[in-house]
Amino acid sequence: MLVLVFLNGLCGQCLRLRERQLRSCTPGDLGNQNGGFEARSSSFKHNTAAAASMEETPSPPPTGSPSPNGPAAAAALVATPGQPGQPGASQSVGLVPLHAFGIAPRVGDNIYFVDDDRVVYPVGRHIAILKLSTRTIQWIMEDKNRAITAMAISPDRKYLAVCETILEGDGPPQISVYDLAKRKRSRILTHPDVTDKEFTCVAFTGDSRDIIAVTGRLPERRPAEPAAGDPGALDGAVAVGQPDPPQGHGGRGGPGDPGLGPPDRPDPPAVLGADVPVRCLAPYGKGFMAAGDGGRMAIFEIDHKEVYKQKGPIIQAPRDDLPVTGLAMAPNERQLVCVLGGCQLCLARTQVIESAPDSRDVFQYVGGGSHGSAITGLSSCVRKPLLASCSADGWVRVWNYMDRLCELAKAMESPAECVSLHPSGFHLLVGCTDRLRLYNIHHDGLVLVRDFPQVKQCKEVLFSNGGHLFAVAHAKVITIFATYTCEALFQLKAHAAPVRALQWSRDDRYLATAGLDGAVYEWRGEETGASRTANEYVVKACRYQGIAYSGHRIVACGNEGSLREVAEGQCAHHFQARDCYMNQLALTGDKALFAGTSKGVVQVYGWPLVVDKHDEMAVHQGPPRPLQPRAPPAPRYHRQGDGPPIQPPPRPPLTPT
Repeated sequence: MLVLVFLNGLCGQCLRLRERQLRSCTPGDLGNQNGGFEARSSSFKHNTAAAASMEETPSPPPTGSPSPNGPAAAAALVATPGQPGQPGASQSVGLVPLHAFGIAPRVGDNIYFVDDDRVVYPVGRHIAILKLSTRTIQWIMEDKNRAITAMAISPDRKYLAVCETILEGDGPPQISVYDLAKRKRSRILTHPDVTDKEFTCVAFTGDSRDIIAVTGRLPERRPAEPAAGDPGALDGAVAVGQPDPPQGHGGRGGPGDPGLGPPDRPDPPAVLGADVPVRCLAPYGKGFMAAGDGGRMAIFEIDHKEVYKQKGPIIQAPRDDLPVTGLAMAPNERQLVCVLGGCQLCLARTQVIESAPDSRDVFQYVGGGSHGSAITGLSSCVRKPLLASCSADGWVRVWNYMDRLCELAKAMESPAECVSLHPSGFHLLVGCTDRLRLYNIHHDGLVLVRDFPQVKQCKEVLFSNGGHLFAVAHAKVITIFATYTCEALFQLKAHAAPVRALQWSRDDRYLATAGLDGAVYEWRGEETGASRTANEYVVKACRYQGIAYSGHRIVACGNEGSLREVAEGQCAHHFQARDCYMNQLALTGDKALFAGTSKGVVQVYGWPLVVDKHDEMAVHQGPPRPLQPRAPPAPRYHRQGDGPPIQPPPRPPLTPT
């Protein structure tokens, strides 16, 4: 089983796809014991035995993964990549969503409880139903040419209304009503008089039988008053605008009265404090809970005078620099989930939150937290089920995708542009704007081992398959370092513009690079350094963004919407995208080639490339930034005598200098 990981560079979401294959991968796909770029230092020894001892063996999917007979399987992609060395051989490859880290931030009212243990929220173009106790997700797959703008759940929690807009072309928006028990669409609602492109808000009536939706503009009123009995006599116009200052008033009360009462009282009090607007409400007990900017929340209950009084002090979320943009209460009112800054899911028990001296300690991040801005880098390793990511929010996170949990998070001193995990999973490279940093991954955090101040504006960094080398792309130069001595071995200079993609060969003897100058080069390691091979190709009109590399065959994609395969210095195949461009490529075990497009769609091509025939799956609303293939860890065991199997010990961690 292989895993394809790709991230949305616009809203900081990480979605993991499981690749279902009919044939498992062959051993030795991730490295070779012999070979690699030759180092000039005599004390530096190659150490690729760890990578060579690995075998890619199929592993069962985690508990709670989508059923092959469910809606997710019905929307899975089926590709027919060729078998290595046999063009045109057929093999089925399907993609189904397995898990997601993050939430779509640009959707109004984007979190609801389905029952006491499940919440529903949007992820990219689809809907996720997360079981909180097991952190497993069930999926509702949306149409690939539509995006979600708003959603609402019925009071009986049986139906979910999702407002959708067309991404390309003209057409009215629609509301899809889903049966949450069956996870299937039961009805599509449209209206011929709607001229806007999207709905901004939607809600069910109390009996769960009718739906009201609001567009972005105020509808025009009829010039003449309709006659009695005319359906137009009921004025359905809804005004959308800014509230009267000061903002944040959930109602009106008398002078000095902290309650919320009838609207005829003057001087309304601020609910969450002065100049703190209220962003969301949720029913709770005999009243409601209000939340707004600064992570502030308050509970209001009605008294015998039908005036809503604040119950207890202001509740503070874990982050006071982010607003509460979503709020939901469990049906039994024992759990509360909120969305901070449109991206962080937090969970708290209501019985504890009212009595806790500091409410910050009561909240827990669902899944250990997530990124709050565009994700700029992603990497995986071989021996552990780990992913590392960096984001424009200034944080670097290490994820365990088997436990579906963010295990480590560290705020960087300067913005991180790229990351690379060592194949062993013990070391992490982080390329920042001011320097390159090497960390040891400990159970309680990231420990700095060495920084490289001479490497600035690092855009790409990549460990070799054996882990004994790593390549760094900064500006127009690629520098090769020795991992365990941190020695700069040599530099590769040929590109006339910044380098945007790196890829090692399986035996680490060759390195493929691509840049914004439209050049694709292949480098061969030698005892005295590295030299370019004859396998190079230059198209000055193209700005390459991603490459895939296998057996001296380089596939590159760029901003002109083309996919080129370069072999022996010639363009062997050239496919042109019709209405998008590709920005990321990933090759999985010589079975299939995955391409991320500017429309948030992942395309699946057969490998080797023969014909321009592909399947695709729409995932994100924006272009995916990193696209990373991942094989589950399958460490090889050996026996000592007649004893139990023993796992080979890992290489000792690097010590800080």
